[in-house]
Amino acid sequence: MKPKLVKITQFNITQANGTLTPAYLVQFTVGENGPFTEQVPGDQFNSKNVLAIMAAKAKEIETIAAGA
Repeated sequence: MKPKLVKITQFNITQANGTLTPAYLVQFTVGENGPFTEQVPGDQFNSKNVLAIMAAKAKEIETIAAGA
């Protein structure tokens, strides 16, 4: 099963020194399962990384669903 993107939300993380660092919540489904949410740091947010994260989680979810 392929993951299906539901929503991407940007937010900021406050660092110890008071600066803000962007991050993203990526919400997706896998078949009828989900939605699942993964947090991606702003400096790692690009299509290649996000698609890889979603694919890896989808593989885990498929394995779990197959054994249920």
